[in-house]
Amino acid sequence: MPAPHNVLIFGGSFNPPTIAHEAIVAACLALTQFDQIWLMPSGERLDKHMGASDQQRLQMAHILKNKRFAGDARVCVSDFELELPRPTQTYRTANALQTAYPKVVFWWAFGTDSFYAMPRWQQGTQLQRTLNILLFKRGQDGMVIQPNVMSMQLPSGLTDVSSTAVRQALDKAEDIDQAVSQPILHYIEQHRLYRNR
Repeated sequence: MPAPHNVLIFGGSFNPPTIAHEAIVAACLALTQFDQIWLMPSGERLDKHMGASDQQRLQMAHILKNKRFAGDARVCVSDFELELPRPTQTYRTANALQTAYPKVVFWWAFGTDSFYAMPRWQQGTQLQRTLNILLFKRGQDGMVIQPNVMSMQLPSGLTDVSSTAVRQALDKAEDIDQAVSQPILHYIEQHRLYRNR
């Protein structure tokens, strides 16, 4: 495969990956603008305790790729941010990526909640103006008109499942069969993740 020119960074904790993550990747693959989509598990953040190790989250991202998107070479799993100093800061990751891959045009996938929260991030106002952003919109989310922002309406049937809700359900010994794929569920059970009781 030739070197990518346009790469979409789909970052997140992947703690664990849910069927919503899978649906978003599938929707992004339907776009023609991107040569590759990098699933990039984030490092420890000041506002979030992961509950699973870097390697476990990375492995779950690989499971998502291999079991759901094995036939599409555009989907890649990257440990780039996991190798950077902690705590994770998006501006540091963006700068480090551009330094490491100067010929690549990077795009960043964000939901509207993250986009509107960006001014509270370190150097977030600048990021909001300068990053190439693919903005996921749900339902009646308002339009963002900026030259660096491309909006994508997520499928109306996309289940709004968060990793936080999955972890909470597991802690209460509740069923998560409808929230994560069977290979991810098997990995969680095999490694006894997110069970504090």
